[in-house]
Amino acid sequence: MTLNKVCHLCSGFLRSLEEIPGWKGCNCGVRRMEKEIIDLEKYITASGKYKDRLLSSELTKEVKDNAVMLLNRVNQLLKELGIDVADVSSGFRPSSVNAKIKGAAKKSLHMLGKAIDISDPKHELYKKVEANPKLLTKYGLWLEHKDDTPGWCHFDMSSLRTDREIRIFRA
Repeated sequence: MTLNKVCHLCSGFLRSLEEIPGWKGCNCGVRRMEKEIIDLEKYITASGKYKDRLLSSELTKEVKDNAVMLLNRVNQLLKELGIDVADVSSGFRPSSVNAKIKGAAKKSLHMLGKAIDISDPKHELYKKVEANPKLLTKYGLWLEHKDDTPGWCHFDMSSLRTDREIRIFRA
């Protein structure tokens, strides 16, 4: 099942944009990189580890829409940091999966398509973001502190956190 050839907001086919080389657009005006580092399928299935999540009844249009918005932001951040390959350790999570994860928030943003964990065993990605934390503000993202995320980077687009200059938070 390939999910990245059709826009999940308007169901229109993605087409190349003459005015923005390397980007695609659709009928609703959403624009995304032509070669996404992390696409919707990779997000939903955690880089292919959980293909059954594509069939989850909790994977609603709203969750997909949130995920598309999140991935647009995360992909642009990764591109600006010079990263062209990323492994999703956790993307979309059905509530039954989330309930089994020790320490997971009961109302996790992963269940809403608003959070992603990217594998980062040596904290290389974290260090790049930490060196330029204003990128988090630029892309409307928050990053959980590395001491709370051993082996991965947690990015989210929470509207509940108060805005501040540095968007690195502790759980």
